[in-house]
Amino acid sequence: MDPGLVQLYDSLVGAMCPEDVFGALETAGGGSRDDALDATFRRLARACHPDRFHGSSDPDERDVAGEAFRRLTSFRARAEVKLANGTWGQRDAPDLPAGEETMEVKTARRTYRVSTRPFVEGDVGLLYRGTCLEGEGPDSRVVLKLAREAEDNDLVRNEARVLGRLKGTPSAQSKHLPVLLDQFKSGDRNGVVLREIDALDGTTLREKLPAGVPAEHAAWILARLLSVLGFAHSKGIVHGNVEPAHVMVHPPDHNVFVIDWTAAVVEPSRTGEGFRTLNEVYSPPEVSERLPPVPASDLYSAGKTMVTLLGGDPRTGELPASVPGRLGRILSFMTLPGPRQRAQDAWEIYREVGLAREELYGPHRFVEFRV
Repeated sequence: MDPGLVQLYDSLVGAMCPEDVFGALETAGGGSRDDALDATFRRLARACHPDRFHGSSDPDERDVAGEAFRRLTSFRARAEVKLANGTWGQRDAPDLPAGEETMEVKTARRTYRVSTRPFVEGDVGLLYRGTCLEGEGPDSRVVLKLAREAEDNDLVRNEARVLGRLKGTPSAQSKHLPVLLDQFKSGDRNGVVLREIDALDGTTLREKLPAGVPAEHAAWILARLLSVLGFAHSKGIVHGNVEPAHVMVHPPDHNVFVIDWTAAVVEPSRTGEGFRTLNEVYSPPEVSERLPPVPASDLYSAGKTMVTLLGGDPRTGELPASVPGRLGRILSFMTLPGPRQRAQDAWEIYREVGLAREELYGPHRFVEFRV
């Protein structure tokens, strides 16, 4: 993939405000800041304009260019508003809810105002909502994950390592991954700063839909989940702990995010890394049997996760009668007990899901998902 495109995409994903993208817009020779914005935009657009990559043989390169250009033009529109309002260089990070006790966390890069109370207390980390003081608007909203105990530092560091590896090669699946913005230490505990994701985790989604997610919507959720896992597997990464709480869904645009990569393993056949956690309901049998992690391990967990979202029983695999048989057979194949018996390739199952969707519901179309 074009190195200039990768660098620009990375900077756009991590940007907190238009100033992060276009700089100070210094004027020279009597030019205006508007002229400086135009010149900077044109320079950056040359690095990512979709027309430049239209003939690329790499579909990921084409997708990344399109996403980068979309982000760039969005930042330009916001920059124009700030220049017109005379607010260029001013930041307006949203406050946390009124009455919330806060603290500041400073890193080498940025300063964050963070709630003193975690909104999630996980087995490995505590999650705190916050804002970046150098940012503005929704871009500044962040989540800080702090190791629960010093003994969990290696898992938090592992998540940063894995997200860095996934980030190193942008793809069409990048928009389904958490954005790592920063790292920090608090006493003897490690932490990471992630961009806040505006979505419902699978556990919450299931609670809001007592009968389960309708099968037509579950099919596209599964397809996006498989695409993320397929991408990760192509980079030698096994997630190692796919479960409903780690799959987030944004119904309005059908986006799906796969989060919490603390238990992920990298190139296990080469490094000898083993599973880092056991989830009694969603982990495949090979975890308790201490067998090596393989991509099929993630497919088992993804299948059990979808059984739950559909309103079924993940322990038995039983599904509601309303779930079409073809979709049920795909999930059964994904959740066979033996790692060599079950589905092996996320992309192959992704294609199967696509064919099933077309057979069951006709040509692909956007169907509003109301929760």
